[in-house]
Amino acid sequence: ATGSPGDSSAAGWPGPEPEWRMPEPPEPSAFQRFRDGEPAAFAGVVAAYAGPAYSLAIAVLGDRGLAEKATEDAFVRAASDALSFDARTDVEAVWILRQVRDAAVAALRTQSRYRGSREPMTAVAAAALLDDEVWNAVMRAATPLMVRAALEALTEAQRETLTLAYWKGLRPAEIASLRGVPEEIVRENLRAALARVREGLSRAASAGVATP
Repeated sequence: ATGSPGDSSAAGWPGPEPEWRMPEPPEPSAFQRFRDGEPAAFAGVVAAYAGPAYSLAIAVLGDRGLAEKATEDAFVRAASDALSFDARTDVEAVWILRQVRDAAVAALRTQSRYRGSREPMTAVAAAALLDDEVWNAVMRAATPLMVRAALEALTEAQRETLTLAYWKGLRPAEIASLRGVPEEIVRENLRAALARVREGLSRAASAGVATP
């Protein structure tokens, strides 16, 4: 027997024909709404990221006042540069916290210039955070304090090379000239230093234990 038109059971469909609907789009984040032209939404960005942002700044700077100022500066920059964020290649949280990292490291540079490097986050540790792969490892599971622990495995030459390259912004040829060694030695020290830091961060993150 044939069923009536629209009766899916006649064609062997098991039960009533399902109702097909497009799923509801995910709720846009406060940062997305801000980038879409809703200025008031930035208050939600600050509310969402203020805690992690301040934690990162205090880890780098070790001073509450400086960390608060760096966090404020980072949010100002995030607001002014929001349209440069590319959702196809960037992760929102990582992008926003990168602004905090840059503001905190800039503040640490200024303080070190006038006071010497007395902050908990040494210049070499802050320098390591400026490497994109180290930074991504920190954002995945590690912490800035784990960076310092990973740096303990480096030789003095590797630490010096890392600091000169990322902290002072010198090119390998300039470091080679400064230290009186072949440029290839400098490049090898830099590669080895970053590889050991990344490996140490990976082990620490896998263990889920942060160094106090």
